[in-house]
Amino acid sequence: LRKAKVRKDDIEKAIGARRWVAKLRPKKKTHEKGARGGMDTRDAPDLVLIYEHVEVKPRHLEPSERQTRPLSSTSQIKNGVVDGLGNIPTEIFIGICSYLQPTDIISLSRSNKGLRNLLMHRSARHIWLDSMSKMEGLPPCPPDMNEPSYLVLMLGDSCMECGQPGLHDVYEALRVRLCLSCSFERLAPVPRIPLELQDLLHKSTGEFYEKWYGGLPPPVVYSLRNEVSEVEEKIKELVKMGDQVALESWKKERSSAVRERTKETEELQRFLYKREATRRPEPVGPRYICCSACG
Repeated sequence: LRKAKVRKDDIEKAIGARRWVAKLRPKKKTHEKGARGGMDTRDAPDLVLIYEHVEVKPRHLEPSERQTRPLSSTSQIKNGVVDGLGNIPTEIFIGICSYLQPTDIISLSRSNKGLRNLLMHRSARHIWLDSMSKMEGLPPCPPDMNEPSYLVLMLGDSCMECGQPGLHDVYEALRVRLCLSCSFERLAPVPRIPLELQDLLHKSTGEFYEKWYGGLPPPVVYSLRNEVSEVEEKIKELVKMGDQVALESWKKERSSAVRERTKETEELQRFLYKREATRRPEPVGPRYICCSACG
């Protein structure tokens, strides 16, 4: 009986301690600034009376002691200061960028949101132009592209659709660099496209890869699937309107734009061919091994 009574007393003390500790938990409402509070131990059980002499005071940190928010992708540029690079003034940051290569500028623009907002602004166009001038043999940016997109197309090392790294095929006239899986989703073989639409579509292929390795059959020419759909919808719209003059005029302008881009891509192909030739290992041709007996 004595053991049972002791056990019952211990349980009651434990329950009382839990209730008292629950009272000490802060409520959802915030306390007023500078308020102080101590532990009310008047109804505390014996298990916690040893802490009665302890006064709990909220510690107010000085501004120098407060932990600053870690740098994240949401860093911004405020008051002419680049918050993403140790609070560097914007003028100094732009001066540093003038010494960087295009690939370095691309990496900086992808590092965090603050730098991206700065480098992708129209006022930062001269940064991209200066970096392009450092790349020997790089053709000028086509009029239908902006400088960042153009440099990613020509100098990037990842798929522009999914971001998979690697030396993927570049379709210059289509303005995309795609991995194998994304090319199946985004591209449509031109031979499977209706003949009346082929002259109205931009077409491209990774031909310089086949030239580099040699001995392969002619590459397949591709167009973008979404571009094929847009051209089809445009023709249907003009046909539905019944304006044959507008339809012929649009086809003429479209064909002229396709031919103009085809001429522009020849220079891009030459640059990419030279660049990829230096990055890819030279293909190994047939080797003839002679023994010492026959010479």
